[in-house]
Amino acid sequence: MSIHHVRVIHGSEPNRTDDRRIGMVLRFCATDVRQTKADGDRAILVKGRDTHRHFEMIPRPREDLGPAERRLARAHGLTRHKALMEDATAPRSRRDSAARNLPSSSRR
Repeated sequence: MSIHHVRVIHGSEPNRTDDRRIGMVLRFCATDVRQTKADGDRAILVKGRDTHRHFEMIPRPREDLGPAERRLARAHGLTRHKALMEDATAPRSRRDSAARNLPSSSRR
């Protein structure tokens, strides 16, 4: 298991086995947190009530890998990509400023 910032570059050795390498991402935040990089981000409410409504709530799937579920997953993936990659195309001074705000263990 590894725990790291979302923008840390993967540094593991190649998987030379016949078995797949599995990754799982869990991001937790309070309901008052707001996405500032992209519109239309989605979330699953784990506990309590969301009185801020900063995220679109992900509905319970009706079926495994159904057409509606695949469309939602694709839309969510595009939103996450935009949110994560926006700073990568920002002017260097803005990227440097953002990097200074990362924990020191994330800067390599």
